[in-house]
Amino acid sequence: MHGAALAAARSAGDTRGMSYALRGLSRAHLRLGDLDAAERSLRRALALTVRRGDRLGQARTLHGLAFVRQQRRDLVGALCHYRRSRALFRRLRHHSAWAESLNGSGWSHALAGNLRQALRQTRTAVFLLRRCGDRHAEASAWDTLGHIHARRHDPDRADACFTRALHLFEGLGDRFFQAEVLAHRAEHRRSAGDHRRAYADRSRSVRLLESLHRAG
Repeated sequence: MHGAALAAARSAGDTRGMSYALRGLSRAHLRLGDLDAAERSLRRALALTVRRGDRLGQARTLHGLAFVRQQRRDLVGALCHYRRSRALFRRLRHHSAWAESLNGSGWSHALAGNLRQALRQTRTAVFLLRRCGDRHAEASAWDTLGHIHARRHDPDRADACFTRALHLFEGLGDRFFQAEVLAHRAEHRRSAGDHRRAYADRSRSVRLLESLHRAG
C-alpha cells in the first residue's frame, strides 16, 4: 500500500506525499524487523522534507529516526535525533508530539543509565500529555516511568506507574497495550520476588493476546 502511494506521489511530483509515504513504508519495515530498510526510507523522507522546508515533516521523520537508532541501541544517535525533533515540535507548538519525543528521549536516557535525566524528561512528558488530553501517549509515558523507577530500585513507584498505564489503556479499550503493560509489570514483580502476582499478570497478558488473535 505504501509502495503504491509512493509511486503515485512520485509520478505527480508531490514531494510532501512522497515523504508521507516513505514514513509509512518505514513503519511497515519496522513491523517486519528490517531496521536497515526503515532507516533508508526515513533518510529519504528527511531529505525531501528539508528540501521543501516542511518543518513538521522534518520533526516527525527525525522522531522516527530516533526510534530506529534506539532499536539499534545507538543511544547517542537516538538522543541527537530526539533533541532535534523536540526542538522543532516545540517551535511549532505541537505539544503532544513534543511530549512524545520527550518520552522517547527519556527512555533512551534510561537505557544509557542516565536515570536522573530520564526521570526528569519522562515526568515532564506525563505532565504535558495529561494537559493535552492524549491519554494513549500518557499511558505509554507512565509505562516508561515504571521501567525507570524499576531501574532506580524503587519497586513501589515502579508498580504504581505500570498500574497507572494499565488503567489508562483499559479505559481506552486497547487490549494490545494492556497485554504489553501487564507483561512489563509481571517482569517487574517477578524481579521483585512477587511471583504470585507476577504469574497472575503474565496469565492476563497471555489471555488478552489470545483474544486478539481469535478476533483477528
